[in-house]
Amino acid sequence: MILRSEIENMTLEEIEKTINQMLAVQRELQETQIRQGQIQERQGREIDRLLELSDRLVRLNVDRISAELNLEERILNLAQRVERLENK
Repeated sequence: MILRSEIENMTLEEIEKTINQMLAVQRELQETQIRQGQIQERQGREIDRLLELSDRLVRLNVDRISAELNLEERILNLAQRVERLENK
C-alpha cells in the first residue's frame, strides 16, 4: 500500500503509472472471476447432465428388475401348472 507521504512526493507520471498498475491488477481479477464463473456454469451443466444419466440408469435398472420379477413369477406359475398336470 502506498502511504500518503509517498504520494505527495510522486510525480504525475508516477501516480499515473501506479494507477494504471492498480487498474491492470483489478482487470486481471475481474477476468479471473469471469473465467471462474464460466467454469462453474460448465460444471453445473455437467452435474445436471450426470444427474439425468443417473436417473435414466436407475429407471432402466428398476424396469429390468421388474421384468425379471415378472418373468420369475411366470416361471413359478408355469411350474405350478406343470406340477398340477403331472399330479392328475
